Amino acid sequence: MKPIVFGDRFGWLHAGTGARGIVLCSPYGHEDTWSRKALRTLAEQLCAHGFTVLRFDYIGTGDSADAEESNNIIDAAVDDVCAAVAKLKEDSRITDVTLCGFRLGASFAALAACRSFVNALILLAPIVDGRRYIRELSLLRKTWLDQLPAPIRDAQPDGGELNVLGQIYRAEHVAQLCALDIADAFESRRVPLADRSLILDVTSGASEKLHKTLRRLGSDTECRIFEGYSAFMQQTAFSVMPREALATVVNWASAGSMRQSPSARTPLAAARNAAPSIRTVHSVERPVFYGAPGLFAILCEPRGVDRHDSVLLIANTSANAHVGDSRLSVRIARTLARQGFASLRIDARGFGDSAPLPPDQMPSNPSDAIHSNGIVEDIARAAAWLETQGYADVVSFGVCSGAYATLRAALVEPAITGVIAVNLQRFYVPKGMALSSMNSMAGYASSLSDWSRWRKVFRGERSLTPIARAIIGHAAARLRSRLDNALDLRSDPPANDPRGVVLALQRKGVDTLLVYGELDAGLDQLHAQFGKHGRRLPNGAKVKVEVLAEIDHALLSPHAAAKVIERCEAFMQSRKADTIAAPGNWSHGDRSRAALLSEPVDLSEVGSAQCPTTR
Repeated sequence: MKPIVFGDRFGWLHAGTGARGIVLCSPYGHEDTWSRKALRTLAEQLCAHGFTVLRFDYIGTGDSADAEESNNIIDAAVDDVCAAVAKLKEDSRITDVTLCGFRLGASFAALAACRSFVNALILLAPIVDGRRYIRELSLLRKTWLDQLPAPIRDAQPDGGELNVLGQIYRAEHVAQLCALDIADAFESRRVPLADRSLILDVTSGASEKLHKTLRRLGSDTECRIFEGYSAFMQQTAFSVMPREALATVVNWASAGSMRQSPSARTPLAAARNAAPSIRTVHSVERPVFYGAPGLFAILCEPRGVDRHDSVLLIANTSANAHVGDSRLSVRIARTLARQGFASLRIDARGFGDSAPLPPDQMPSNPSDAIHSNGIVEDIARAAAWLETQGYADVVSFGVCSGAYATLRAALVEPAITGVIAVNLQRFYVPKGMALSSMNSMAGYASSLSDWSRWRKVFRGERSLTPIARAIIGHAAARLRSRLDNALDLRSDPPANDPRGVVLALQRKGVDTLLVYGELDAGLDQLHAQFGKHGRRLPNGAKVKVEVLAEIDHALLSPHAAAKVIERCEAFMQSRKADTIAAPGNWSHGDRSRAALLSEPVDLSEVGSAQCPTTR
């Protein structure tokens, strides 16, 4: 597969061997994040059967250019789909085109098929009733809000905009989606109908009106069940690949007969776009491969201003692609570019658009998958690669599991001189450990005044036992930490101990900012080891703590995302005035830079040091 840019839209071309092409239309918002891995897998499987496949990001999503505020999201997305179809027809040998879309992307594909002729149409769990879709989104938002601590939940705006796991739907967007009815759209189509259509429904009869409409208008239409949908459509780290549904799509598409022979035109993969880029007013973004074969990233560099020597390396959050939850990584990158700072948003191996892990290396435990040493190694490789590109000061950034990986990489990678770790859950996560989604101690305290929670307890819907266990465990951890400090029993803590991590960062001279929401569960370990808000960290420590109000763990609220982006800006601006140690002052011994680029990183190389005096 090769990256491609057309009309400010970023995409990937999987070049096949024949004259049949397929455009994949992704869903919208959180469903785009959750389904990216499956759609890439589908593209690869179709390509293996000879199809040339183009998958892409709509304007305003993913790595594509930002959208205008006034855009009608449906019309704009349909324009993007039509542009993708035209690109496939214009620049390749393709004479037979299929549109395949998932969820809202299926609706976009159907509407595009009413404006631009395609030979076949594949609609996966299509949104056929816009009002029902908005109700589903509203219910998901409510579920998310119910899981938040009361102060954070109460701070979320209510009315006007609809925030669904970070995707903001303005009032006009909601109105546009409520009016969506793709069955009716086919009645007024401008072009001949696709010869064949396949619909995979979540439940039997969900698309009955659409099915009947397509058949009545002359399209040979099949309707089947989307097997494995429920296990698939959940957070990326827990999502189960819908292999049966993907096989159904590949087999159905392959069974269709092609009416024309391949043309002699140059394949799109070998033509233009040898060095594609997305250009905004303030930035130029290029797809790059770093460190080792198959490792992918987007390098965002400032445009029109002087470039600073500092660069932000943005890690994956959980198992999500480099774009980030609610496009946070893209927003950080383009905001920093306005200030003259470059950034690299990476996919570790097995995530996003980097090479997949071999089956025998894929952890079965979701926590192992997102806290693996392999991710740490890839972040280290990315930092080393950035140094070869002329960046003397590499700051790594991550949220939750990404915070963990960037912190661990900073312990072993000489090029990393700064870290911004947001909502770090633990300083060390051993293999096999299951991180719970329990509340923090502060969150539990705030819940005591939340009568809606007490009503659930009185009705037997919620047990107090897990809360009691968490409080007892937290108290025990704090007591052990106090005893260790008082008796100085662990003056030389190992690197998997929180104090050992802080010591190693201090010794290496890594400026580290730990950012927490005031009710985040990650604060519990920090408080147990270093006192409230890190007040027992050593004087003059390189590791600093900042606690922010009304910040949800995944930064899905606009307020939380904006606050963290501000902290990134301030941290990077501070680098301009600081004197950065010359590269090589801290090294891996005799290991060369070339070796570091290609070899696994040994996390045991952190070493030891004396315990700092705590306040």
